[in-house]
Amino acid sequence: MSRRAAGWTAPMRTAGRTAPMLTAGCLTTLLAAGCASGDAEGRPRVVVSARTYFVNAPILLAQAEGYFEEEGIDVRIVESPGGSTTQMLPALTAGRVDVVAGSPTIGFLSAMAQGARVRFVVDRGRWRSEPCSYGAIVARRDLVRSGAVRSVADLGGRRVALHSNVLDRYTYETALRKAGLAPDSVEDVQVPPPSVLDALDRGAVDAASIIEPWLTHTLAAGHEIVLSAGEVTPNAQLGVLTFGPRLLDREPDLGRRFIRGYLRGVARYAEGKTARNLDVLERVTGMERDFLARICWPPFQADGRIDSDGIVAFQRWAVEQGLLDEVVPESGFWDPRFVDAARDVVEAAP
Repeated sequence: MSRRAAGWTAPMRTAGRTAPMLTAGCLTTLLAAGCASGDAEGRPRVVVSARTYFVNAPILLAQAEGYFEEEGIDVRIVESPGGSTTQMLPALTAGRVDVVAGSPTIGFLSAMAQGARVRFVVDRGRWRSEPCSYGAIVARRDLVRSGAVRSVADLGGRRVALHSNVLDRYTYETALRKAGLAPDSVEDVQVPPPSVLDALDRGAVDAASIIEPWLTHTLAAGHEIVLSAGEVTPNAQLGVLTFGPRLLDREPDLGRRFIRGYLRGVARYAEGKTARNLDVLERVTGMERDFLARICWPPFQADGRIDSDGIVAFQRWAVEQGLLDEVVPESGFWDPRFVDAARDVVEAAP
């Protein structure tokens, strides 16, 4: 498929693709009845909603390397319908899934404000200003080369492609404000990430706010970064893992063991693009090995702690936008018990 095709997605290896952590029967019955309580060896089952995608690499590595099994847990990973984090909220509160891997979404924060027994428990990636940017605002190559666009401040009056994700919009609007631009001074256009490159190439948009794996492909086509997401909101929370009432209240020891296995996966991920990590992630994500080696991997917090201040700042913006009624305090959205109980795992990491 041409890289200019509107429907381009990250290179995949479909032939012989295997994803042993996924169970088709559990996936099809998940929302209706949930999964069985354990495996044949008597290990309690923990059902995790997570896409088999490299941003969930620590979970996938922990599963593939047997870290969860060593903690005495049978972890089953299922993909949410349509890939939406918030769609899994009813299943999480009802106990049909135990963990949701996603972003700190408005839907979850709103539910917490209303008393839902769900909490963010561990880091799942940060925005950081590094040579290899996981997310960035990219400008069209001809505009950069001509000098018409040198920075975000030059985007006034231009068309910028955005994803519908609210966290993406928050980062983008923060970038505009820091550059002295009002959000309404730029015309934003919702463009699905796989279609951004085509929109830039055709001149349908002048710039785009985009993340991996589409960022690498866009840069390879000659378009250029004008600002990385890590420069906009340094160290802000990109993703989190969220627990429901089973692991928070009824079986917290199971939650602690899950986080121990997960943080071992984070430590393995932190070793970088090793042959072993690439072998595992190629197999479980279906992405081509050479592409996995080229894209920027988002940094994870070794100790698992989340950026509470950043989540509060995001909520303040959301209240201003009318997306949230109130700001949920740290105690209402984060439960640090589980990462605190796994300090020995972090200290033992190489």
